[in-house]
Amino acid sequence: MGRCLSPCDGSVDASTYAALVGQLRDTLLRRPDEVVEAINQRMSSLAGLERFEEAGVHRDRLSSFVRAAARTQRLSALTRCPEVVAGRREDDGRWAVHVVRHGRLAAAGVIPSGADALHYVAELRASAESVRNAPGPVPAATAEETEKVLRWLEAPGIRLIDVDGDWVCPVAGATRHLPLYDAATQARLSLVPFDEQRLPSPVHRPAR
Repeated sequence: MGRCLSPCDGSVDASTYAALVGQLRDTLLRRPDEVVEAINQRMSSLAGLERFEEAGVHRDRLSSFVRAAARTQRLSALTRCPEVVAGRREDDGRWAVHVVRHGRLAAAGVIPSGADALHYVAELRASAESVRNAPGPVPAATAEETEKVLRWLEAPGIRLIDVDGDWVCPVAGATRHLPLYDAATQARLSLVPFDEQRLPSPVHRPAR
């Protein structure tokens, strides 16, 4: 409490609030370094005072932030593209083709044996669902749907047929921080408190 700038009651002017929102947006979509560095300094300060539990709380919060920012950047990179057409050779030798528009699966099909591949792809694109862009990292589908589409596009054997727009992620984005905080999370989960080993196991309808 006491941390809200309260723009609704005039506590700050529009330009000040807009600058803060712009900084937050840049942190989520481009460079999280300022937040990461600030929290790392805070954790170091707490650890130096032997306030390790508080430092651990900040570590967990930072880990969650980095994962959320990395996911937002990955999804936004795809949803910014009006259209991505990709294909993969199936086990039977035919090619499966997907048309993705703003992160939404707009059409999918398998090129028949002996068919003109270019003509089939052109017809698939022409008959694909029309998808409008909108504000937000996932403007045309749920985050879960776009995540599944993205995993398919990143799978081995995928060939990009055409990309409308720039499908890129920021070089200094949150993804580069993931290995460190994922390792910290796994190390924390692997630890078993000593007291926990002495706790009695729950019993259904214990004897009275």
